[in-house]
Amino acid sequence: MKKTCTVIGGGTSGLMAGALLSVSGFEVTVLEKNPSSGGGMQMFTRSGTTFETGMHVIAGHHGGLVGKLLGFLGIRDEIEIIDTDPDVADSVYVVSEGRSYRIPYGKEAFIKYLSGEFPHEAANIRAYTEELFHIYGSFPLIGASVPDERAVLGGTADEFIANYVKDERLRSLLGWLNMMSGTVAGRTPVYVHAVINALYISGAGRLAGGPAALVKALCRIIRVNGGRVLNGEKVTGINVKDGFVASVSTEKGGTWQSDSYLWACGVKELAALAGKSCFSRFFIGRLAAAEDSFSAFSVFIKLKKETLEYVNHSLWWHSDMEAMWRGGNSSEESWPSSILYMTPPSAGQGRWADRLIALVPMDFGLAGGWAGTCRRDRPVEYLSWKTDMTEKVLDCLEAVLPGIRGMAEDISSASPLTVRDWYGNSSGGIYGLSREVANVFGNGISPRTKLGNLFLAGQDLKLHGLCGAWASALIAAAGIIGNDEIINDVLYERY
Repeated sequence: MKKTCTVIGGGTSGLMAGALLSVSGFEVTVLEKNPSSGGGMQMFTRSGTTFETGMHVIAGHHGGLVGKLLGFLGIRDEIEIIDTDPDVADSVYVVSEGRSYRIPYGKEAFIKYLSGEFPHEAANIRAYTEELFHIYGSFPLIGASVPDERAVLGGTADEFIANYVKDERLRSLLGWLNMMSGTVAGRTPVYVHAVINALYISGAGRLAGGPAALVKALCRIIRVNGGRVLNGEKVTGINVKDGFVASVSTEKGGTWQSDSYLWACGVKELAALAGKSCFSRFFIGRLAAAEDSFSAFSVFIKLKKETLEYVNHSLWWHSDMEAMWRGGNSSEESWPSSILYMTPPSAGQGRWADRLIALVPMDFGLAGGWAGTCRRDRPVEYLSWKTDMTEKVLDCLEAVLPGIRGMAEDISSASPLTVRDWYGNSSGGIYGLSREVANVFGNGISPRTKLGNLFLAGQDLKLHGLCGAWASALIAAAGIIGNDEIINDVLYERY
């Protein structure tokens, strides 16, 4: 008889772990609270155009963990990944300087470009980049070939950069990817900055048509191996007996029993649900004090036909160099100070873009006055505020995309409240718990709990983003299976 596993959370890590367990002989049941699966890979449709809610850019698909996992599951050819332009993977416009920096991908190309922009820092740029890749190469699963639960800390990201680079402008510029890693000055550990930046410098890509095909493929793997993915099933109870989970119950009154359980949602939410059954008193206390990563405000624009050409790389707008290190920005007066905007590729992408997405870091507190409302009954004051915020974003975009309002056929937006409701964490953090040097969780959280058959996966554990979520899924799957063979099979491509 097959062993069984119930996965709570059908997001990025939950679906990957479910697929890995399914091909390893487990009968998997995924319980997802939302009407659709995917978490940060979910998509929605407005005025006939489909938009991504998250996972806009990926890395690690060229020989890295992402590519190896897709290969192990046999779905690499089903997922169309379009590499960004090699000569400009990121175009970074800085308002205070009135110019853009066009950053290429590839380690040597990166060093060459920045050395040309800052020739007096050429030797330091190479030393910094070499150390960046050294840390990345030693990081468990993602950069290292041998599984290792140790984390690389050694101070904050901005302190690390300052050890190599003297030029203040360059120090700031090296944080252009901070929104992709949740990095904030004075708080975020070196390894977060190093691993995420090295991943993207090595080569980034985007999913043609968004991540819908990936979500579909992972769900199919679970189902064809005898499992199921059930949406609209919010877990509201964990029933414990003799140090093990006996069952979980859902809001609809269902009860689910299995041999093992995987919590692929926020760790704070698990602590609120199961408390001391899962974690020590010390852990719960520190968890309560831990902050979430910053949230985001998003603007979704359906473009009129043949009005804006498709751009095959990420575009950044920053009010000044220092804006790259401000995180969510808690002041409405100075918001926005940073914007990531892009034209995501559609299937069979041609010359013209059909949509544009703008993502703006935002502190949850700016929308916190309406925290007690749900998405179907937001008051008119909230809708007015959201319109004002959208107009602020459009004003900034007009400076780099003149006439963008006239190109728009339809404009919609989402605030940190939407992120909170869909991601299921208390303050809409787009990367789960904030990784901080000063916090006991700065070097990560174990995938094991006090309960013998309950494991954890997700961005909260060690690293943000797709690679972090999938690395946690792989480690959790190995723990549930009871050995590391699946990790070795994936890393050494024994498939």
